[in-house]
Amino acid sequence: MNTMKYAFNFLLIFLFCFTLASCGGGDDTVEPTPDPIDNTGGDDGSDDGGGDDGEDDGSDDGGEDDGEDDGTTEDPNPQDGAISPIPETFTHKVVIEEATGTWCGWCPMGTAIMDKYVAEYPNRVYGIAIHGGSPTEPMKNDGMINALDRVYDLAGFPSGLVNRIASPSTRELFIHPDNWSEAIDKQLEKSTTSVGIALESNINEADAIATVQAHVGFGQDVNTSTNYKILIYLIEDGIVSPQQNYLSGDSDFSGGNYNKYYEAPAVIDDYIHNHVAKRAFTSLDGEEIGAENVGEFKKFKKEFQINLTRSDNLTESYVVAVLLQDGSRPSVLNVQKVKLGETKDWD
Repeated sequence: MNTMKYAFNFLLIFLFCFTLASCGGGDDTVEPTPDPIDNTGGDDGSDDGGGDDGEDDGSDDGGEDDGEDDGTTEDPNPQDGAISPIPETFTHKVVIEEATGTWCGWCPMGTAIMDKYVAEYPNRVYGIAIHGGSPTEPMKNDGMINALDRVYDLAGFPSGLVNRIASPSTRELFIHPDNWSEAIDKQLEKSTTSVGIALESNINEADAIATVQAHVGFGQDVNTSTNYKILIYLIEDGIVSPQQNYLSGDSDFSGGNYNKYYEAPAVIDDYIHNHVAKRAFTSLDGEEIGAENVGEFKKFKKEFQINLTRSDNLTESYVVAVLLQDGSRPSVLNVQKVKLGETKDWD
């Protein structure tokens, strides 16, 4: 009996141990599962485009400048609204700044020569008639007369500056009208120059303001050592006022340039005064153009304003801009003219 009980117990122990061995896996080892492929942007040792691995793939992600030229460059001489790119050269022009007056019986001599050249060279010769010399002068502009006298020594009435350069024969700066032709013809011999002016002008009648946008262009081979200034006049045509006329009936003025006034009465009641200087948009010394604006195909650009008055005839008004070479006695380098309210491009 005891022997059978022992055998039975042994069998149970054997079966129990066998079962444990089957469930425990014995000596078999489990190999680890390989890491899966990382598609989330983790760092697997290669460059995914985020960091810089020191190599340039030649592409631009649109961020900061990588120092490469995209093939486009800024035009150094562009169109500026209604104003064209700066040309290499400009037409060389002439301005006559005349000291005159209605009281001055000899002053029609200046008018005769000025009108002759303005008619013959409408885009190259411009006149400015500055009235003064008498307290009764209806178009008196003593400020302008005195400013010119201080620098250029006014010789009397009538006399005028021709590009503010001395007469070829008399060496005077304020030249008598008899000698204007010689001085004007000399200036007209020079057909082109390296500096020029373009103008945009507007009228604000509601506020009684005239505005001028002045463009001063510097072309090829411009002199960069010169100091430049610009002076802008407001000019008016068609002003009717009596004029003294000492040429009337004087045989010395019969025929030629002065014959019109030889045949006219001693006082011309309905005399039409043209080219009359009314005011200036700038100081009479001119507005300085800084050296930083001077160089080949560079430009100075500035807006100037002036108050209008009830006496201004806007349909007969225009602007004359004078480009000066600064110095103890500034000379004129070029001139431009535009009707008030209009634009004048380089020429």
